[in-house]
Amino acid sequence: MSSAVLGFDTAIVGTTGARSAARYDVHAAQATGATALHPYVLRIATAFYALMIATFWVGFVTTGPLAVAMVIVTVCLVAYVGLPWSMAVAARRFNARHGLVEAPANSFRRFLTGHFETGAGNVSGFEALVLVVTVPACLLAASIAFAVIYNTLA
Repeated sequence: MSSAVLGFDTAIVGTTGARSAARYDVHAAQATGATALHPYVLRIATAFYALMIATFWVGFVTTGPLAVAMVIVTVCLVAYVGLPWSMAVAARRFNARHGLVEAPANSFRRFLTGHFETGAGNVSGFEALVLVVTVPACLLAASIAFAVIYNTLA
């Protein structure tokens, strides 16, 4: 596959110096499938993680030592979620500074019904959403269950 179909910027990869070849080929990417997750997918996953931390704070922090542990867990989770967000912002700024065109985001409904290209092949957009959101959703459900059990037994 060409780098334009995969959504890579050939100028950044370094295979060619031509600016015209560095443009993102929107039509080729739409024909084969999306190569980037829709921003709403990441927002949904982030919302699940934020609700999980809120559940931990509400359900478990009853003493000082638990509060210290929760501050550490919160800082780690902010780093875990914040690093990909900061990398995406840095990539957008880099592309804007170098005059590179980003693919316009389709509607979320179109993403869900379309195809998403992975290293192992194509999946539907809905399957991509399920793959990304399953772990945070299960962690949220487990944290709620643990908080209820902890507060029932305490």
